[in-house]
Amino acid sequence: MFKIIINNLIISFSILLYSNTLFAASKTKYLYINNFSNTNIFNLLTENVDNSDWDGVSRPDKNINGKSLASGQKLSEREEINTYKNTHCFNLNIHMKDEIPNIRVCLDSDWTNQNWRTLYIGNKYDVVSYGQTNDVYIDVINHVDLQNWTTNLPDSMPIAKMSIPGTHDSGTWHYNNFIMNSFVRTQRTSSTFFVQLDEGIRFFDIRVKPEKDYVWSLYHSSFYLGISFNQFLDNVSEWLNKHPSETLFVSIKEDQSNTGAPSNNDILSKYINDYANKIKWLLDVNDSTTLAHARGRLILLNRFNETPGVNLKAWPDDVANGTFTANNFTVWLQDSYTSGGSDKSAAILRFMYNHFKSPNTELKFNFMSSSTSSCFYKPKECKNSFMPHVNYAINQNSETSSGSNGNIKYFPNGVIPMDFYDVELSRFIAAMNQFSL
Repeated sequence: MFKIIINNLIISFSILLYSNTLFAASKTKYLYINNFSNTNIFNLLTENVDNSDWDGVSRPDKNINGKSLASGQKLSEREEINTYKNTHCFNLNIHMKDEIPNIRVCLDSDWTNQNWRTLYIGNKYDVVSYGQTNDVYIDVINHVDLQNWTTNLPDSMPIAKMSIPGTHDSGTWHYNNFIMNSFVRTQRTSSTFFVQLDEGIRFFDIRVKPEKDYVWSLYHSSFYLGISFNQFLDNVSEWLNKHPSETLFVSIKEDQSNTGAPSNNDILSKYINDYANKIKWLLDVNDSTTLAHARGRLILLNRFNETPGVNLKAWPDDVANGTFTANNFTVWLQDSYTSGGSDKSAAILRFMYNHFKSPNTELKFNFMSSSTSSCFYKPKECKNSFMPHVNYAINQNSETSSGSNGNIKYFPNGVIPMDFYDVELSRFIAAMNQFSL
């Protein structure tokens, strides 16, 4: 159960710790506070700890109060609560430079139900949280304006060093077939192209079928999604007019062939010409390309031909750590889509670990998507089989004694295409760009 009270920069939220076991002696929770921001937390102040039956020293006013966290550090404390009362609340003030999120914490079982939550959006800092089993993570990050986050990165940022939230099969939000929805959709129906853009998505995975009238229809495998590439470009054009310094990426792949239709290259050439006054394409991309070259542009990632754009034609199928060359990039790819559960989460995390802080010459794609028999080929069920462990791992990243982030193992960097993305994870990924500066 949540309460969020906003008063200037003073934010309150509630986390409620609850046990269904009325007569159990105690319940152990672990509360983690991660400082993923670039600023030190110089004081954690607890106030108004309620009179619920906390146990001994394992209570926030004794084990959190007065602590500080350097940038990149993590605090973890055991909270032992007896269950004779069903609420355990306190105020937490996070003292940082120029801003103090003030948080009312009442921990409940809802919080630990494998959910991301947005707790606080400030002027300089944001707070998101993830809960799992008996662990609650509070992540303090630099403020991310989801509609303008690439605008706020420096011109000198190489595009290959960016952490980019994306969507897999981005057009499936439009698909509507009662029988097949759970097999075809990889995005919520509410996640239109405009919503995805507003919620920080900057990479779009577009699958197409060439039509005889020089148009691409959008498909997922053999399923028509009910829209064309025209709608995507029209939406992108309208959105970029309002956000002229943002940078977008589109990957185009043929999912359905069509005998007698023009070639995909001919169709692309017509789109580039027809939209020349609406879309600023970026077709010449290499390892020296920075955001200064890409402001207001749509970067083309080409999976069907060698030119134009970044040549991804050699894309290997269903790999955990595939590699090939494109332009003058070395491309690394995790798209192990026939694995789910622990196999998929291990592939995602190994990829993060292996490619953390890789050079400008490497372009990385780490797909958080899957469709396999273990989850009945239903993308949402597949996501639920592997993402809890991924979320847990990235929240365990930042503990160092020096505050140098030297112990980060699982860093969401490169392009991260997601199924049924959580906006909080999109915000978290965008915030991680500070570690690449």
